[in-house]
Amino acid sequence: MPRNSSHSRITNLISANAKEILREHNLEGDFIAVKELKFSRGRADLVIYGLCRGFCVIPIAIEVKGKGIVSATDLLNTINEKMRGAYDYAFTHIYLATSEIRPGVENTVRRYLSELGYGLILAKNGKVEVAEVAKPRSPPRNEYYRIASQGLLYLAVKHALEEEDFQVDHIS
Repeated sequence: MPRNSSHSRITNLISANAKEILREHNLEGDFIAVKELKFSRGRADLVIYGLCRGFCVIPIAIEVKGKGIVSATDLLNTINEKMRGAYDYAFTHIYLATSEIRPGVENTVRRYLSELGYGLILAKNGKVEVAEVAKPRSPPRNEYYRIASQGLLYLAVKHALEEEDFQVDHIS
């Protein structure tokens, strides 16, 4: 599915400000952002891998909704079609990111996402705001361990390339 410019803009803005999301989860060390990460049940728009205590990798999945959220039904469709049943099997921390929420709907969106344990990221005006922090979801499954291990590999490759004086901004 081709990505529109608002989708790409949001994804790039979040990648550039990944430390804001990681800080919410006490992950202040090294990290890497991976766009369009494929896994057995689908594809995550963006995954930020953060190091926990320097030895454990935590993958944080982000579904980007480029056109904004216009209603509670719109939110429910996004969750049911893109997140639930896919992200839930592979990630313990899941966010929905958008640039705008129609006025009058934001409180409903925040409350519903919070009840499900999903987080909300607002990316606009060159800034990223974690409007609702994702809560750890169900216990990890095999898919989670595969994705976390993959993140550890990405971080190792990043370090190896940086030692050879290459700059690694993202992996896709």
